[in-house]
Parts: sequence; structure tokens; C-alpha cells
Amino acid sequence: MSVEQESALLAETSEVQPVELVLLLAYEDTTTGMLAKRSFDSCLLNSPGIEIKTRLWRWDLLRYLAFREQAALEASAADVILVSAHGKAPLPLEIQQWLKRWLIFKAERPYALGVLLEEHRGSRVLHNPVFEFVQHIAQAAGADFFHGFGSPLPHDLKLERAQKDSSILPNRSKRAKTIQETCKRKHTAFPSRLITPAH
Repeated sequence: MSVEQESALLAETSEVQPVELVLLLAYEDTTTGMLAKRSFDSCLLNSPGIEIKTRLWRWDLLRYLAFREQAALEASAADVILVSAHGKAPLPLEIQQWLKRWLIFKAERPYALGVLLEEHRGSRVLHNPVFEFVQHIAQAAGADFFHGFGSPLPHDLKLERAQKDSSILPNRSKRAKTIQETCKRKHTAFPSRLITPAH
């Protein structure tokens, strides 16, 4: 390859714009927030050319109407909406109301709506009420639905991570792995049409 060809290739590569995704994470508590953070660190953020902007909402804030409205508006501007829960009980009424408000505010464009549950005995049952409700909302919205399970952190490590990462914000990874390869290894079905740049 000549110097001119190499320079042209480098110039073309430098002009490639990263794909930006807006993620809204609604998490039950610190444990489920950290669970979601680890999942996205290992699945999406290991991929080059992807920039994630994160909006965070802890469930207890959504008990208040004003916060539910604000969270629904932010969800309408997101690309990916992820509900992270322990999965041992149905979604609280305020979380159901928040998702129903998102149905009203959402735009006519692609969305992905997903559920991440903490791994525990009985969490993988066929008729989990959290899965069923969120999947119903996704179908009503015409959104892609995805789901996954994650192992909780050991208690001592959980406390250490929580102290270091109080905001539960995702970090960019330097390792170059594609989204599809990484998600396949993690057994997470993530909709590729949201992360494939338009030609």
C-alpha cells in the first residue's frame, strides 16, 4: 500500500462517526443497578464505535407522579429502556404506570425494551410476571423485546462496588469486541437494528 493510499484510508476511518445510543435504566435498588451496569459493561461497552448516554431512575422515585412523568418523557427520548429487577414479585403499580405513560409519549421510531433479572431459584420460570408485563408493553409499542439474567455480586464485593460506583454510571471499555459476539456469549438477545449504522 502506498503512502497516499494509507493516508486516504486513515482519513476515511477518522471520519466514521460513533453510533450513539441513549439508555434509560429503571432499577429496583443498588443491587439491581449494579447488575445492569455489569451487563452493559460486558455486552455493549466492549464494542468499538458505540457511545452510551445513560439516564438513571431508581424505582422508589417513581412513586411520585411528577417523577413518573419526567421519567416517561426521558424514556420517549431513549433508544433502549431497561428494567432491572430482582424478579421475585410482580412490578409495583408505579412502575407499570410509568411504562404505560411511556406508551403515550413515545415517538414512532425503533425502540428496544428489556428486562434484566437477578439470577435465583425460580427466576427462569416460563411465566415470570415481570417478563410478561414488560413484554406486553413492548408488543403494544411495537418495540423490540429482550431479556436476560445476571448473577448477583457476593455481599462483600457488592458493598465495595457500591461505594466506588455510587452513581452506577457505565464506563467505556477499550477492548475491541463486536456487540453481536459479546452478547451472544452473554446469552443476551439485543436488537441489532438499533446499533447498526445506516448506510
